[in-house]
Amino acid sequence: MSCENTWRPFSSRRAVCPRSPAPGASMRLRWVNAGHDSAMVYNRATDSFFELGRTGLPIGVSDRNGYVEKQCEILPDQIIVIGTDGIWEAQNARLEMFSKTRLREIIRRQAGSPAHAIIASVLQEVDSFCHPLPRTDDITLMIVKIEALSWDGC
Repeated sequence: MSCENTWRPFSSRRAVCPRSPAPGASMRLRWVNAGHDSAMVYNRATDSFFELGRTGLPIGVSDRNGYVEKQCEILPDQIIVIGTDGIWEAQNARLEMFSKTRLREIIRRQAGSPAHAIIASVLQEVDSFCHPLPRTDDITLMIVKIEALSWDGC
């Protein structure tokens, strides 16, 4: 299977794969997490979040550490949120943290928007929260919107 990747700065990245799953098939997400905070999935149909979970210790903590691959079912209209602690640990002048709760509120409120607009909203709200202080940690954020489980005419 080949995939075509397209990249637009400050926009979105999409992989278009010319293969359709069998009718009624589900899509499975497979991941390994080396001790970082868990990615989260927002299910618009149930208005709920769940975390994907860690699968091992951070790299370098132990020479005996193994990593376990986990899987879960992915459904249309779900949003996968992968980010670094520079988002939820960002602090304002009162030493309050931005928090995962605020991040979830933005994802919920912006769920109908394109992925690049969700990212822009998160970054803008973190900056507004911290103002007048600068952010002290880097931020990495990836939003994956599951729009369909099959592709017609590929």
